[in-house]
Amino acid sequence: MTQLYSTLANIYHEMLEIARIEVNTEKFIQGDMRDLTFHNQFDSVMITGRSISYVTDNRGIIDTLKGVHKSLKDNGLFVFGVFEVNGIFDNFDDFEKNIQHNNKKIRRISTMKLNLATGWTYDWIAKYIIDDGGKIFEFDDLTTLRAFTKDEIMFFLKLTGFKIEEMIEENKTITIITKKQLA
Repeated sequence: MTQLYSTLANIYHEMLEIARIEVNTEKFIQGDMRDLTFHNQFDSVMITGRSISYVTDNRGIIDTLKGVHKSLKDNGLFVFGVFEVNGIFDNFDDFEKNIQHNNKKIRRISTMKLNLATGWTYDWIAKYIIDDGGKIFEFDDLTTLRAFTKDEIMFFLKLTGFKIEEMIEENKTITIITKKQLA
């Protein structure tokens, strides 16, 4: 059986604290995906949760992909997901999601508004209502996200030395499996 070793990185200390509780690994690094620097290379890199969509400008996307490229061993795999522009922009209806996590009930009410400041960007306004054993907490969150056309993401990958192995289109998202091309 193959042993899996993982290193988790996030720009926010608070997210790393949650990961330390939720994920069984020993290596956590606080850092920005636009400036990835590791002392070793990896067999694979995954950017989960469509997190690359938080990088809204072209330079940031290219810097992120170049950092992943140099972090991979030869022929290393890179897997990530993006929001697909037509799927997102065709439906800006408000929506709700209810989540049960541990003993908490979380209700998220979301609204999206067109932004277009730095590409196919939009603002996601979310209200979180958390019921923690009868105690109610409310939080508001405003995030600007980027969606991508299929051709756009293919071009970014070509510019940064990746060969696409597979693209999986589902609803409003695309999951991309790539391989580091040799120089």
